[in-house]
Amino acid sequence: MTQHLQTVLPTYEAALWQSQAYRALRMFMDETLSRHQLSMSEWSLLGHTYDQGEVRASDLAQILSVELPLVTKLVNRMEQNGLVQRTANQQDRRTKLVSLTPQGKEMVERIELGLRESLRDYLIDVSPPNLSVYLSVLQTIARKLSK
Repeated sequence: MTQHLQTVLPTYEAALWQSQAYRALRMFMDETLSRHQLSMSEWSLLGHTYDQGEVRASDLAQILSVELPLVTKLVNRMEQNGLVQRTANQQDRRTKLVSLTPQGKEMVERIELGLRESLRDYLIDVSPPNLSVYLSVLQTIARKLSK
């Protein structure tokens, strides 16, 4: 075992903490999002689309780590609810771009604000720098293990 790995938690203990944190956060998010009739996948799709402005369905499938038919189903549902719209892709007429409607943008902003307010109570003992490091570590692990 390398010296670096010996300075951190044993892998089983890290896995236990990660699992507990994931379950607790997932339950919190599911409960909160269900009040808005959204799933975690739909919320992730809306949030990513909010950040990107316009995005191809195939790119959404990749970022969400799901198959394209599921993205199509999610987009169809959210389009029916007036949250997203499809427009022609000027660079590739064979594809459509997904973007948020004004109603979708307002919903994302409102829910995001509420989630941040609610999470603040749970994260009060975590400094902003530590939270940034935690998120960076998660991104690094996800990228490395997804290859």
